[in-house]
Amino acid sequence: IGKLEATRMELEKQKEETIRLKNQAKEDADTLRAEREHLERSKADELEKAAQAMAQAMYQQQAQQGNPNPGAGSNPDDDVVDADFKTKN
Repeated sequence: IGKLEATRMELEKQKEETIRLKNQAKEDADTLRAEREHLERSKADELEKAAQAMAQAMYQQQAQQGNPNPGAGSNPDDDVVDADFKTKN
């Protein structure tokens, strides 16, 4: 085998190795992306459950304090005025 043929064979091996490494890098990136998405969903679910538990605890505390409408303001000094209005044409 001449030097030219040996060089050609070496270049072919390097090309195959480059393709293999490129494919492996793509697979690794896809795997990391999938793992990240799974982790994000998992953490979002945990956060949602914690928020629900916190809201439930708040509503239970409001109910124990006798406030039938836990979303409403509980300050009797609020200057809330109920008003009617008419639309002029």
